[in-house]
Amino acid sequence: MGATFSRMERWGRATLVAGLALACGGVPLAMARLGGSPFGPVKAVVLSLATVMIGLGLALSAQSSASLSRIARRSTLAWAALALVGVACLSAVTAIEPHQAILGSYPDYRGLALVIACLVSGAGAAALAFGEVGLRVVSRATVAAGLLVGLAALVERVDTGSSLPDWQMLRIASTLGNPSNLGVYCVIALPLVLFVVLRDARRFWRILAVVTFGLLGLALLWSSSRGAWIGLVAAIGTLVLVVAMGRARGGGARKLVRVGLLLAVCVAVGALANPSFGERVTSVFDTKSKTARWRVSAWSSSVEMISDRPVLGWGPNSFRFVYSDYQAPKQIDGMFGYQIVEAAHNVVLDTGVAFGIPGLLALLAMTGLATTTIVREARREDADSIEVAAVGASLVGGVSGLMLHYVTMDTGPVLAAVVGLVCATQVRRIAADASDAEAGAQARWLRMAAISGAAVAFVALVLFSRVFTADLTAARAVSAAKSGVDWPVVRERVEAARRNAPFEPFFARQEGKAAALFVQKRFDVDALEDGARAYDDALVAMPDDPTLVAERANLYLAAAMSSKDARYATEALRGFERATRMDPNTGIPWAGKGSAQAALGMWEQSAVSLERAVELSPRYRVAWRNLATAYDALGMDAKAKNARFRADGVAEPTKAPQ
Repeated sequence: MGATFSRMERWGRATLVAGLALACGGVPLAMARLGGSPFGPVKAVVLSLATVMIGLGLALSAQSSASLSRIARRSTLAWAALALVGVACLSAVTAIEPHQAILGSYPDYRGLALVIACLVSGAGAAALAFGEVGLRVVSRATVAAGLLVGLAALVERVDTGSSLPDWQMLRIASTLGNPSNLGVYCVIALPLVLFVVLRDARRFWRILAVVTFGLLGLALLWSSSRGAWIGLVAAIGTLVLVVAMGRARGGGARKLVRVGLLLAVCVAVGALANPSFGERVTSVFDTKSKTARWRVSAWSSSVEMISDRPVLGWGPNSFRFVYSDYQAPKQIDGMFGYQIVEAAHNVVLDTGVAFGIPGLLALLAMTGLATTTIVREARREDADSIEVAAVGASLVGGVSGLMLHYVTMDTGPVLAAVVGLVCATQVRRIAADASDAEAGAQARWLRMAAISGAAVAFVALVLFSRVFTADLTAARAVSAAKSGVDWPVVRERVEAARRNAPFEPFFARQEGKAAALFVQKRFDVDALEDGARAYDDALVAMPDDPTLVAERANLYLAAAMSSKDARYATEALRGFERATRMDPNTGIPWAGKGSAQAALGMWEQSAVSLERAVELSPRYRVAWRNLATAYDALGMDAKAKNARFRADGVAEPTKAPQ
């Protein structure tokens, strides 16, 4: 019996370690360029698998569950984290889009499931950290992942080339899908990698960490994420402060200086490779820049959103469905089409919008408790300040970077693991023995909860695996529609994707998109009707999404242009009018309305709508081109010429002939 228990304990411990490593290191590496999004579904699959493994590990390992039980009872930081998750669960139940609040939306899936996965990652790190293993696991996993993320960033930077004139075209995303997301990940990872450089017992890991440190430093630079750069400054400040307060054993302070010089060399090399780097750095302090104005406006709107629903917020993943009612004009400039604003790009405001004032207070409590714990630990005479500094810098740098970004599947689990390490630090000195009978008895409920959680995570794993498979099928269907394959073939492919993941409305939207592409090339009544029904199905699941309404209207506009049938133009006009009511401050639905009016010969009304479109989204070139056509029809040659200048991406002449 004892041998069986020992084997179960070892298997549980190994599963817990592997799951935590997968959550912190596997998710950032997860990328598959086969579906519509190479980043979202595959990351959700890997994170779900990691959550299953951590849950099973806690259930099998009595020692780990006993450690976690102590932490849960005695750590005020852990209580604050549990309070935040509890509020998130209540918020999801009362969300305006409950279905979307639970899993999240394609492709980033930042719903309640991500919140719970982060909690599990933090719990796994805390359980291991009680025996001083968690920091080594998290740090080594970060080194392994960071090495490949950095290599992918280097390859992407080289492939991009240096002849492009705009620094924005040189921003890299590596395997994380977004340059700012890459930057925040680097800020969180670098202090953990630094810990391996200075403190790991194995030379192999130290050498690997030095290489990773240099690559992530370059990746952070080339991401051109100003928020991440601010986070890096905060992380460096935390490192210096904690080391100054504490005692760095084994020549840690001298090693820290050497690593600082390595980082400086990486910054210098990266700056020389990107001549516009200096301009980008100085723009951090430009409060009048477009990015600064955009964020200030989004933050102002977010405050209004919180004040309108302060108790439990709008729910996880609800920002995208609510923001159109609060956004200011010109927030979506039209350069990249009709975009969904998925977050306030500020972790505090995002939390307030999603979870209300209680969630906001829980987050602030977590931040304050974590900070005081790090400071208290740094002052202890027997503490190694390098270890404390690494954890503190990762936490402070990550949170600072997220003040200009948002939590994702890449950054959330590893940041939660760091919080779990701080939770363990908070109570480690109270009770170092993690195997007494009392703790084991009190942890039985936790092991049962871990088994239940692993079962739920397994269901999520199955669902996201089906999403990933459906994404591959839907991407092929859209490609077939673009290439002119007969509609029945396209329909069968996209409906196969819908059958594989019927709970994901994105694939109904993909059928509508495929139908619009097909109808635009070749009018087909069946394609039109199938596409309209697909959009209607998607709207049942997401009735507050104005982009779906506009896309459905655009399907009818494509049919009107292809068939020259005014009935379809009239239906398109009704759809665009609804979209402008739902999202009055974005120019793209106004441009669609103007195009539908033009198709009906309503040139004066079309010009008014298109003027409104370019006023709200001044970089939407389609609207400028259509406006030029409307001016031509009205005999306004000078205005038509100026509109064509803008459509070609050229500034309007200062002195145009009247």
